Amino acid sequence: MNTSSEPRNRRLLLAALSLAVSGLLLLFHALVVRPSCIANTAEMRYELSCRDFNQATCLDDWMWEQRAPYKYRILGRIPVWMAYAGLQRLGIDQDHAALYAFSIFLLLFMASTLFLLGELMRALLRRLYPAQDERTRWLLLGLSWTLFLSSPPILFFVKYPVRGAPNDLLGFSLMLAALLLQERRRIAAFTAVCVAAVFCRETTLLMPFIFLVADPLPLRRRLLPALLPVATLAVYRLAWPGYYDPIPSGLPLNLKVPVETLGFFLLTFGPLWILCPLGYLTLRRLPAAQDDPFVRGLVRSFPYGTALVLGISILFSSLYEIRIPYILLFYFVPFSALFLYEKRAQLLGLLKNRYFLLFLAGVLIEAVRFWFWMHPLTADEFYNRALMFDLIYYGYRNQPQNNWINTFVIYLFLSLACLPFALLLRRTVADRLTAP
Repeated sequence: MNTSSEPRNRRLLLAALSLAVSGLLLLFHALVVRPSCIANTAEMRYELSCRDFNQATCLDDWMWEQRAPYKYRILGRIPVWMAYAGLQRLGIDQDHAALYAFSIFLLLFMASTLFLLGELMRALLRRLYPAQDERTRWLLLGLSWTLFLSSPPILFFVKYPVRGAPNDLLGFSLMLAALLLQERRRIAAFTAVCVAAVFCRETTLLMPFIFLVADPLPLRRRLLPALLPVATLAVYRLAWPGYYDPIPSGLPLNLKVPVETLGFFLLTFGPLWILCPLGYLTLRRLPAAQDDPFVRGLVRSFPYGTALVLGISILFSSLYEIRIPYILLFYFVPFSALFLYEKRAQLLGLLKNRYFLLFLAGVLIEAVRFWFWMHPLTADEFYNRALMFDLIYYGYRNQPQNNWINTFVIYLFLSLACLPFALLLRRTVADRLTAP
């Protein structure tokens, strides 16, 4: 048997699975979920903010007339624009050409993110558990995909690819690619990807920041790869100036609607807000994580990277834009999956505990009560109830039954259900302190 071909075969299998899962998710939203701008051209026009019924005007405005800072995020828009133009040359009308162009790159960028997230997960498992069997690695990869795909920002991107597919999903892919290149010590390629990523989203500068604060190279060898993407962004914006004041849509707005701010903050990661820090604390105690330079650097950078992203998000962006803090997915998804794996025996024991089951039942009852309270029989009562929370955005749009409360209640229940998991770490520490 030729063992040298095994890694390549596994990557091909991972790529095929990534495309298949992305395609199934896209089909589900196109055929089942309503409304969705991958389901009809009218919804696509609305999402593109069309000024009239001329689709060409919509795409022109979307491509070239966006205000700062959105106009700088051009890398993901270019292939959509080119696909749109190519489909028109094939005789497809403007509306459907736009629909197909966005759907194609939603599929491709979602698949690339899944593939690279899978590669990152497998790289971490190889370093942490070198003797682990292949079946367990694939199961943990599937768990990480489940955590990723069930996150509200990802469900939102699939429903509205105008918002997420061109740059957010591509940005996630580029960040994961940069992290994998750093893991494989291909620093020149890492730098090139980081430079390219600034034309996608400025938030991708998180990767050179992590490299600067956590890579094992000497500081003088970290400076150029870390600063070159920053310099590229500065020159890019100076060459194409545009005014943008982030303050009004940042902290003042978040403080004005604190309940909604906290609600959408929860929706960014849901229960992963609890599972990821627990995974971080668990990994810090693993000898393998301390011995391996890449894992040690990733774990060490977690508090710095998270504090930086959350600080910038709170100060300069509305937190109902849940896709912005989600750039931390490369921490939150693997760390959460690794925590569930490390504590699997204790978690199974917790599920048999009658007090934990009573806690779950109580939380579920309160979640259902809250959902019914927020959904009175008439639309007027619903909107009056919503205004009590100073809501400025109704979430997944258009109808009361599709508003953000539906999603919020689900993830609130899941998050509260995970709170007792913190007891597992406390018990581990107590056991160590009392050990002979």
